[in-house]
Amino acid sequence: TSLPGVVVRFTPVRAYPEGILLGQVMGYVGPIPPTLTDSRIAEGYARDDVIGLAGVEASFEAELRGASGRQQVEVDAMGRVTNVLETLAPVVPGANLVLTIDVPLQRVAATALARGMARAKSPQGALVAIDPANGEVLALVGLPGYDDNRFATGISQEDYSRLADDVWRPMFPHAIGGQFPPGSTFKMVTAAAALQEKVVTPSTNVNCTGSITRNGLVFRDWTTQGHGPVNARQALGVSCDVYFYSVAGGNPFVGLQGLGMARLATYARAFGFGEKLGIRLPGEAPGLVPSAEWKRQVKNEPWYVGDEYNAGIGQGDVLATPLQLAAMTAAIANGGTLYRPRVVRELRNPAGTTLKAFAPEAIRSVPVASEYLAAIRAGMHDTTNAPLIVPGFAGTAYGSLRPYVLDMAGKTGTAEFEGPRDAKGNLPTHALFVGYAPYQDPRIAVAIFMFGAGEGSETAAPIAGEVIRAYLFGTGATAVE
Repeated sequence: TSLPGVVVRFTPVRAYPEGILLGQVMGYVGPIPPTLTDSRIAEGYARDDVIGLAGVEASFEAELRGASGRQQVEVDAMGRVTNVLETLAPVVPGANLVLTIDVPLQRVAATALARGMARAKSPQGALVAIDPANGEVLALVGLPGYDDNRFATGISQEDYSRLADDVWRPMFPHAIGGQFPPGSTFKMVTAAAALQEKVVTPSTNVNCTGSITRNGLVFRDWTTQGHGPVNARQALGVSCDVYFYSVAGGNPFVGLQGLGMARLATYARAFGFGEKLGIRLPGEAPGLVPSAEWKRQVKNEPWYVGDEYNAGIGQGDVLATPLQLAAMTAAIANGGTLYRPRVVRELRNPAGTTLKAFAPEAIRSVPVASEYLAAIRAGMHDTTNAPLIVPGFAGTAYGSLRPYVLDMAGKTGTAEFEGPRDAKGNLPTHALFVGYAPYQDPRIAVAIFMFGAGEGSETAAPIAGEVIRAYLFGTGATAVE
């Protein structure tokens, strides 16, 4: 049947085979938002075109877009095409992207993280895995997430509102945009700064009695009995707070002057904190490395030694993203190179020919001597493998990771945040873990964050064990009983 004035047009529709598994990585396309219409038309878009609005769909829009074709045609009085006179410009297909994401590993990571969150009754979490040799992102998981297929043909207002109004933000890129106190996973930065600045040597002992008092305030270790004399390696292995208080803010009782915040901040930034790392995805956050000036301007408060103590253990106003924690861990693992994280390996044309390969990009070499990085790695190895570091204390992740039988290195983290206190008066805590493996030949570095999930050693570390074991030995590998 002829319908004058009606033209049948084919409109391509995206299909995302992995759905929610890669939703926050892939993103989605949709109509040009009204706020961008004029600027996009000026760039050559038509008013009814679709564009990438999230994930790699947005950040690689220019490469994925291609170009529309144009023809000069004759039409009759009814507007029907009667003759094609000339093709003015052919359709140019956009490039295809080859991601760095290891999909089987992504599936293991998402499943392990979801299971760990359910056990810990955590409503939000993230996991990032990076290849320490080049900065390629092997897995990038943020939960809760969303299925980008819901946007492929136009999401309903009801479904969109349900996603947008969810307090735990399934459409937010948790792994690169979530900013949280890193807790004890930050202690490697404090150790690196203290060693490099000669505040301590690798063999310098600080006696931990369970607390330290400064200006009438008591700063407690995580264990009231204390760890006794510990050096940098041992302090990392047992996560001794008093040691890191002392090297960050000074300890007059043992004759340590301390780093001070200015020097600690310099090293924190060298390891990638307080700045965007430049991953080519929308929504990356810079985190926060505080300073006395920042505190005066933002909080209208003076700087205290307690601020340095808190910063030394990754608490107080220090904020980091899971991506930053993974990049820091990768830099320690590989000997000191901080790479820019990448999620795309290359661009290919429709025939499969490589148009552009993305080479590894080093942001900087961290200004820490190799012998000090080796001492830090040894402390991280003790964290996961040592049954006895100082009398009465094993590595903080030894018990939870022992079933995975991995030659890995890592650091647990438990970060307090404001919220209702428990029956003992304790604040709620986020659970974190960072680690890499194998210890002497690193192939994967992992960072895990879980909101309000308790102790990182208990809830976050086993997830890393499962993910690392799957990557090194196959996705069917699990804990060894």
